[in-house]
This record gives sequence, C-alpha cells and structure tokens, in this order.
Amino acid sequence: MSQLNVSVIQFGYHQTQKTLQQRIQELQPLLTQYEQLMKDEPEFRYQYELERDSLTHQIREIQWQLENLSLAASQVA
Repeated sequence: MSQLNVSVIQFGYHQTQKTLQQRIQELQPLLTQYEQLMKDEPEFRYQYELERDSLTHQIREIQWQLENLSLAASQVA
C-alpha cells in the first residue's frame, strides 16, 4: 500500500475517532442528568431508567466502534 493511501486512511481514522469521542462526551452529561432526575422525580423513575439505559447502550456501542477502529488502524499501519 502506498504511503499516500496510508496517510489518507490514517486521516480518516483520526477524524472518525475524534467524532466518536466527541459523541461520547455529548452523551455523558445526559447520562448524569437522567441519574439526577431519577433521584429528584421518583414518580418518573422507570421512564428515566429506560432513557439512561438507552444512553448507556449508545455509549457502549460507540466504545466498541472505537476499539474496532483502533484495531483496524493498527493493522493498516
């Protein structure tokens, strides 16, 4: 593989990695917010738990994507 192709792939990897990490950073405060809402409004606890669990799942999916992206990038380099 030519150096140019590797450079393009690495650039794409870093941009994708940055985007995924940014998405995690956007979701973390929402997760904290739902945790607080569960305490402040116990009558809606079930709904907030569902939302929190959905966010947790999204974060885990993104973390999994980051791990696979890192593995793929290490195989290219």
